[in-house]
Amino acid sequence: MEILEAPYDEVVGYMKARYGKGAFHASALVREVMVHGNPRFWEAKAFSEAPSLASALSEEVCFAPPGVEETVRREGVVKVLHRLSDGLAVESVVIPMKGYATLCVSTQVGCRMGCRFCRTGRMGLHRNLTAAEITGQLWNARFVLKAPIRNVVFMGMGEPLDNLENVVRAIRVMTDGRGFSIGPRRITVSTVGLAHKISSLADAGTGVRLALSLNASDDAVRSDLMPVNRRYPLAALKDSLAALAGHSGIRDGVLLEYVLIRGLNDRGEDISRLADFARGVSATVNLIPFNPSGEETSFEPPSDAEVNAFHDRLVAEGIHVRRRWSQGEDLLAACGQLGEKACPHKSR
Repeated sequence: MEILEAPYDEVVGYMKARYGKGAFHASALVREVMVHGNPRFWEAKAFSEAPSLASALSEEVCFAPPGVEETVRREGVVKVLHRLSDGLAVESVVIPMKGYATLCVSTQVGCRMGCRFCRTGRMGLHRNLTAAEITGQLWNARFVLKAPIRNVVFMGMGEPLDNLENVVRAIRVMTDGRGFSIGPRRITVSTVGLAHKISSLADAGTGVRLALSLNASDDAVRSDLMPVNRRYPLAALKDSLAALAGHSGIRDGVLLEYVLIRGLNDRGEDISRLADFARGVSATVNLIPFNPSGEETSFEPPSDAEVNAFHDRLVAEGIHVRRRWSQGEDLLAACGQLGEKACPHKSR
């Protein structure tokens, strides 16, 4: 059993079937790993009177988070390079908040969605992460970096709904109150718009929040920016989101992420179309200025004044709007920038 990908009920079942033990020892095992950050869990007091059990646990329960190979810090933001067991790597980002931190996790090595404004998308997909490799990023952030993680956003490398089974399993591990204890309302899963998987995420009943990376108000521009739109155009996305109304598996409505690119999706007509889309799904719009990734591109971010004007006109349309102030651009750790050092090479 890999402890980092086992929901609590599975740990209880494993302890009972394998060792004839019950919830007491299962809770102790989960607590040592996910609350105390103890990689030598078999040495915990709960197992001190059962040396044969402790010995068996040390040999048979796998605990193998990705290795923290490199961290880069600036103004409180930390970009982390995690080396995986097969030599591939992913990046995550710790973002400081007031009194706590948010962790942006990756779900795939690379991504096959091919969004033009995203460095990760230009890598292509190398493989999905396991649930343990996803939760291992949280374990590293809390117990290696000592970061007070309270929120988790699935907005790092990869498309979460393209790895839905492992993402849901990871969420179940993260949200269990006996372990990592991240509240479902404090977890946001972002998707580029795999409409057929949105209902599957809701039906999984995790109670997390959903974010849609929208980025355009018409199909022509969105299909050029995001090839997935050719399969799931805006009308299909709107229907999928509207169907979530009142669904207990998704919390607090939908967040529409909108990366503003000067002269492409920040025009006057974009404001009215975006407002119509948001009204139809009771959504909040999150404005994100385009973050250059250091690679050659014709895209430019709008000025602060242009972002503010776009924001104000959306508000005037009656839309709830947030402006995201990017953090980590200089580290290539902001939205769309991950993947600089996560190339598929073997560690030397």
